Amino acid sequence: MNISLKKGTKENLKIAKNLIHYYIYDMGVPMGWDPRTDGVYDGCDEMAENWTNEKYHSYLIYNGDIPVGFAFVKELIKTEIVYEIEEFFVLRRYRKKNVGKKVAFELFDSFQGNWQVRVLKQNTPAISFWSRIINIYTTNICKSEEILHKCPYSGSWEMIK
Repeated sequence: MNISLKKGTKENLKIAKNLIHYYIYDMGVPMGWDPRTDGVYDGCDEMAENWTNEKYHSYLIYNGDIPVGFAFVKELIKTEIVYEIEEFFVLRRYRKKNVGKKVAFELFDSFQGNWQVRVLKQNTPAISFWSRIINIYTTNICKSEEILHKCPYSGSWEMIK
C-alpha cells in the first residue's frame, strides 16, 4: 500500500463530502442511527466550513490515487496549543492493515505538543482503536475521562476524552 495524506483544499472538499456518508454510516452501527428518509446517512454539518479554516488541518487519506479516508486536526488554544483529532475515518477495506495507525502517527509527529482525542462513548470500535494507538505511541502514557460534549449542530453527546 502507498498511503499518503493530502492537505484539504476547496478543490478536494467534494471528495471528503462523498466519504462522510460512509463515516456516519459506520458510526451509526454502534450509535443506533438510521439514515434519513431519503436513505442518506448525513452529519458533520460543520465539515465544509472547517475544511479550509486556519484552526483546522484537514487531510484526505489516499492509497495511491484512491481516497480511502480523511482526518481533521483542530488547534485548541488554552494556556498552550493543544491538538485534537476532530474527525478521523478510514474505509473498512483499509482497516486492520495499519492505515489508521500510520496516519495517526504521522499526524502526531507533524504537530508536536499536547493532544486530545474525543470519541463518542457508544462508539466502542473507535474507543478500542484510539486506546490502542495512543498507548502504542505514548508507551502507555494516556489518561481518559468521560465528558459531555455540546455540539452546535446535533445536541449533547457523552464522550470519552
